[in-house]
Formats: sequence, C-alpha cells, structure tokens
Amino acid sequence: MPKHYRNVNYSQMLYHAYRQTFWNISSLIIDEKFYDFSNGLPYQITDDSDIDDLIKSVDPARLEGLELIRCDYATPTLQDSAAYQTNQTRMASVYGADDIVEYIALFRHNGEYYLAGFQLINYGGSWGIWSLTSLLASTQATGTMRPISEDTYMEGTQ
Repeated sequence: MPKHYRNVNYSQMLYHAYRQTFWNISSLIIDEKFYDFSNGLPYQITDDSDIDDLIKSVDPARLEGLELIRCDYATPTLQDSAAYQTNQTRMASVYGADDIVEYIALFRHNGEYYLAGFQLINYGGSWGIWSLTSLLASTQATGTMRPISEDTYMEGTQ
C-alpha cells in the first residue's frame, strides 16, 4: 500500500475521532431537550432562553465525578473465534493495519452506569483508538454512551 494512503487514513481517523469524542461526552451532559440520542436528531432552538439553557447544558463542569469502573475485551467468545478473526484481519488490511480489536468500558456518572465501546487498531506494533464504538456491543456509530446495568455490562465480557 502506498505510504500516502496511511496519511489519508490518519487524517480521516482524526476527524472521526473528534466527532465521536464530541458525541461521546455530549451524551453524558447535553440536555435531551437539545438532542435525541436514540435517533441522532437535533431539536430546534426556538428562542433565546433555549440558547442560555444549551450553554449551561454543555458546561464541561457537568462531567465532574465521571468514573471509569472497568474496561474489558468485548465478547471474547465471539471475538476470538476463527471466523471473526478472519474478518478483522481483512478489515485491518483495508486500512494498512495489522489488527483490530474491540473493548467495552463501564462508566458511572451521577449514579448511573453507561456503556462505551472502543475499536483499537494496530499499525506495526503500535496500538491506537480507531473508533469509539463496538460492533459487538451494538454501540451507536456516533460514539454516544448508553445507559446500562452492571449485570448487562458483564454479559458483554463473556
């Protein structure tokens, strides 16, 4: 693969990471009045009070107390299967990479538990975050976290 393809991939991944990071964090703090995370649709801002409420809603101070509870290899029984490994090797090769794996993380914020997914990609022995999603955990493509119970989370580690 020509070297400049890796540069293009890298640039695309940076933009993708920025967007997913934005939605990942926003899913914890933005008021549902402004965005419906279940279907990915923004709501209309209709007056000045909405603008003031939106500014308060996205205050990073609202992330205070966010806790990473645990991080695990996603669905090992499926991810370690020969068929899945073959698929991942093919997908990685499309991007000039050596491997792709999936992890899930359990976060706690304001007494609620949230699931986040991650896909990690390996280029020549160096791992990086490729995506804030997990296909195995059925997380949204936008990278948003979703509420989950501890028991349901643990099922995803089997």
